[in-house]
Amino acid sequence: MEFFAQMNIASCCRATYYNLQQDFINNIIWGYWMRMQENIISAIRACGAAISLSGDGQYDSPGFSAAYCFYR
Repeated sequence: MEFFAQMNIASCCRATYYNLQQDFINNIIWGYWMRMQENIISAIRACGAAISLSGDGQYDSPGFSAAYCFYR
């Protein structure tokens, strides 16, 4: 936003940008990511290949408690 102000280019305010991002952009990106993930898994299944999934458990990082595992 500051860049546009320095260049004297009209743009929406920060709150409007964040509202648009929350209401539309994030949902579009999430939906696209889910469809691509489904397509990749379907293609692997169609080949008859085994699927192995992995992740990362996070304990006692800043803001997290060892009582709960944050899994990605």
